[in-house]
Amino acid sequence: MAEVQTSKNETENRYEAWATGLNLFRRSPLFGVGQGQFTQHHFLTAHNSFVLTATELGFPGLFLFVCMIFLTFKSLIVGLIQLRRVPGSDVAQVWGIALLASMGGVVFQINTLSFAYHSSLWIFFGLVGAWTGAIRHHWPEFDVKLTWRDLFAIATACLVYLLIVLPIFLRAKGEM
Repeated sequence: MAEVQTSKNETENRYEAWATGLNLFRRSPLFGVGQGQFTQHHFLTAHNSFVLTATELGFPGLFLFVCMIFLTFKSLIVGLIQLRRVPGSDVAQVWGIALLASMGGVVFQINTLSFAYHSSLWIFFGLVGAWTGAIRHHWPEFDVKLTWRDLFAIATACLVYLLIVLPIFLRAKGEM
């Protein structure tokens, strides 16, 4: 029984940290409170990389962080689709599928962990960059870029998350 209560308190503390982060973001949406400053305002870290970047780096920081994640996935997906037509690309496809699965797990994980600045996340970004560079070395026409449509979608998703999804979720959990 004590284990269940401890787990519930940890979950409640996490939601409280998210609510604190959202309130701090509302006070300083453009610049945030400063990198590494979340724990100056709450006894726990954010336990959510999206809340953490929005709180500490403001909307521009969250936007750039999500752009990095989006570009990583876009590079993998576009690369895997285009490599299906390239003879002898089996190894690159297997590597790409492994990276895609790994990134899926990492992004799921950073939703409940403050990994925005953790080296393991940035190593995954680097691995996808190396994969993209290897493809480009053998196939120079391969190119993946963020379009204006992508940037608009990312900005919209960030705003919807901060202004609608997270507040509704926290209200449902009794934290706002």
